[in-house]
Amino acid sequence: SLLKKGYDHEDVHYNLGNSYYRLNQIGKAILHYEKSIKINPQHQDAAYNLKIANLKVASKITPIADFIFIKWWKSLSSIFLFNTWANISIAWVWLALCGLATYLFVKSISIKKLGFYSAILCLFFALLSYILGYSNKSNIQSSDYAIVLINTYNAKSEPTEKGKELFALKEGMKVKQLDIVGKWVQISLSDGNKGWVEQSILAYI
Repeated sequence: SLLKKGYDHEDVHYNLGNSYYRLNQIGKAILHYEKSIKINPQHQDAAYNLKIANLKVASKITPIADFIFIKWWKSLSSIFLFNTWANISIAWVWLALCGLATYLFVKSISIKKLGFYSAILCLFFALLSYILGYSNKSNIQSSDYAIVLINTYNAKSEPTEKGKELFALKEGMKVKQLDIVGKWVQISLSDGNKGWVEQSILAYI
């Protein structure tokens, strides 16, 4: 009822996840833990309970490892939320302006050089902070991921009932949407497998 009233808060989803977990509805539990973390990536209780819930997913897959730079970038961008990154970026801009003022108004050559290079460095960090914040916001607002809510479903090779069965999906598995054709959705798993499923079996994070 809180969600229907527009109160889309991280703790509402966290508590819903706990309730569904106790009811052994693992798919819905994982869905709401994911929603809680989507709103607040620093929600440690939701992240911990998500790990516990994922242990109950019947089918285990081995994800393709990210390149070290991509993994590092994702970890770095998730340290703060977008608003915090924006404030950090603004702080670096102010420091850059102070450096520029030093360059323009101080007569000492050595201090002018220090002010100039400090301004350049601060602008670089301001831009980096903004990009990290934008990356964090994009990840949070992405609606491409969904959770499987039914016990078992066989992904198809094409968006029809006649498609060849490729692999089995289990309740609670997380998938990424690639394409939509009518009631069919092309999805991919973290191990790289792709297939078509009916949209009705999914709930979007």
